Amino acid sequence: MLDGQGKEIVFGEGRDVFRVVVIRLGAQLLAFHNCCPHFSLPLNYEPDRFHVFDGDMLMCAHHTAIFRLTDGKCVDGPCAGAQLTVIPVASDAGDVRVA
Repeated sequence: MLDGQGKEIVFGEGRDVFRVVVIRLGAQLLAFHNCCPHFSLPLNYEPDRFHVFDGDMLMCAHHTAIFRLTDGKCVDGPCAGAQLTVIPVASDAGDVRVA
């Protein structure tokens, strides 16, 4: 995964699916439940294509809500004040795991 880009990891299927977006910023990995609090839709429209701006903001592809990567808080858009669920992750020899 390239710096400033995201990757979606999907657990389960159908109604039990749980989606996580992992974003690399330099050596740091950030992860969130891939679910916009506005309409409970994934933050991406296309597979593994996430809109990350200036290394500190993530935009929902559906309704342009803007989230801070530092804490997942929505700072602009239809769900301002809401927050993404942070998933603690770590990298171990190139593998991503829940911390």
